Amino acid sequence: MEGYASSVGHVNAALKTRVDTSVLNVARSSLQAWHAAPILALYYRSGGRCRALRRRHGRGDAYVALRDAELRRAHERAAPRLAAMVEALGCGYIKFSQFLLSQGAAIPAAWVRELGFAYERVAPRPWAEVEPWIAEAVDMASFQNFERAPLAAASVGQVHRATVVAGAPRGG
Repeated sequence: MEGYASSVGHVNAALKTRVDTSVLNVARSSLQAWHAAPILALYYRSGGRCRALRRRHGRGDAYVALRDAELRRAHERAAPRLAAMVEALGCGYIKFSQFLLSQGAAIPAAWVRELGFAYERVAPRPWAEVEPWIAEAVDMASFQNFERAPLAAASVGQVHRATVVAGAPRGG
């Protein structure tokens, strides 16, 4: 999972340096494919096993029960990888997973369990990554103190405690 996060960091760094958008799009698409390929391969293999079950058992109740069990196993194996991919690819993917989770019974139970972090425990971005964004948005000289450790993190942002030079705390 650390490799995922560092590769996303490189792509996000490219965003901040305003790299040519076509190069950035290729980099982002490659990163998405790198994450998605193992998940898609897992489901492809599972589909092959389901087709073999149908050949062996026909389309009766036995086949349906075996197919459903195979799909549950595939969801169980894919769910942690899917969650790692969503977390590594960041904000937009976390938001999309929150939308998926709102769909209830349409989503496999394993996915719901693994993607629950999108509501509960989004990892904060490291200070080295967010400092340039904060510095671009506000004048850092106007703060007496700006805590590097976030108070909270969410899918599209995080909260840091800060004290303005005049001494009046803001937002806390």
